[in-house]
Amino acid sequence: MTRRCHPASRHATSRSGLWSLLAAATSSIAVPGLLGAGDWADGFEGYASGSAIAGQGIWRTWSGPAGTAEDASVSGARAATGDRSLKINGTSDIVALFHKDNGNAISGGQWVVKAKVFVPSDQTGNVWFILLSRFAADNWRWEVQIRMSAEKEGVVQHDGAGRIQGGLPIIKDRWVEIVAAIDLDRGRVTTFYDGEPLVVGAPWSLPRIEAIDLWGENTSPCHYDDVSVCEGVERCGVPEIPAGYQFQRGDSNSNGIYDIGDCIYSLNFLFAMGPRPLCLDAADSNDDGGINIADPIKVLNVLFDGARFPSPYEECGSDPTLDDLTPCTYPQDLCP
Repeated sequence: MTRRCHPASRHATSRSGLWSLLAAATSSIAVPGLLGAGDWADGFEGYASGSAIAGQGIWRTWSGPAGTAEDASVSGARAATGDRSLKINGTSDIVALFHKDNGNAISGGQWVVKAKVFVPSDQTGNVWFILLSRFAADNWRWEVQIRMSAEKEGVVQHDGAGRIQGGLPIIKDRWVEIVAAIDLDRGRVTTFYDGEPLVVGAPWSLPRIEAIDLWGENTSPCHYDDVSVCEGVERCGVPEIPAGYQFQRGDSNSNGIYDIGDCIYSLNFLFAMGPRPLCLDAADSNDDGGINIADPIKVLNVLFDGARFPSPYEECGSDPTLDDLTPCTYPQDLCP
């Protein structure tokens, strides 16, 4: 069944940057039917082992009807906590819906979505963890699409248009936690896989969360457990982002020095098949969200005409603007 918005998928910040934004005062949003104001969690302990999940709690299939190939079953074979988990197998496509029609819409504020996943070493196919800001027929809005495959490139994240944003090696034969820290007010999301940043500060387009989608793309059995949505980053807890995600704007060659070498490095990358900058945000000297001829020109303007780089400049910091550049790998010893 084809319904993804891109054929390849479904459908740089630090604690001083993103976390200060995410940890700001959160909205007082009461979500009816959830576990307390703003929270929801499901460890699948309240369902009979072997039962189909669609129609229980807030779970449904992607297409709607229960008992189809999209349904998933509660399993007693393994669990991260308690005795049960949710088995994703074949073309399982199961959705937890947070929607005004359900009386539990989530909009505005800062939220943390978590889930634990178990991928066996003999897995075939792909298993996905997907977040949508709009769940509506023919008008879906995918925000986070994390694909896990033991056969292919491991764990990769696609944005809503299907572009790969980041990747990590897959972990097999044990439970791994996926975390998404979402700032709906500023339109950013940072994801983690087993405590490691997967994508930092990616765009989130609409100020709401409408669905968690656990999808099997012709997968052999994998399991999810402890799926939750929690309001407030400090209260809910997120892994730390390494200091390497800070950078200095204009330091294209990542040596901690502003000089003509930064201009030459960018020109070599753009026109002479030179090495890719370690930190694309640092090479984005004018902060327009891309790497182009305007960036080495900006370096020359700063060096010889008294111009200034956009923040962060002259000291390390996080990127204050949204863009599609991949996260930095900036030398940590340059950002004490």
